[in-house]
Amino acid sequence: MIEISRIPPDNERRRAVNKLPQVFAALIAVCVFTLLYVAMSSAGNTAQDAKAQVNNGPFQVSAWSHAGSPGNGPMRGAYIIDSETGRVWEIINDHEPKEIGSVRK
Repeated sequence: MIEISRIPPDNERRRAVNKLPQVFAALIAVCVFTLLYVAMSSAGNTAQDAKAQVNNGPFQVSAWSHAGSPGNGPMRGAYIIDSETGRVWEIINDHEPKEIGSVRK
């Protein structure tokens, strides 16, 4: 004799269907907590990287450029400051750095 697959009674089907929102809510919660964990851990690494870049030595650089004017071509350069001694250099176009003074601490 061939067996017919057992069809669950209505109350068993209702219980299974009633559990779906709870399972769905649990999956959403796991996803949210995972995203928060990843976001918080990557934010901490970014702050650590920024601190490491700030303390890369005693020199600070400020670059500039100018498009030029009639009769004068474009110019570019930079100021370099030694934050330990206060000495300041200027570089214009491709020339060697020239010390232009110092700043007080």
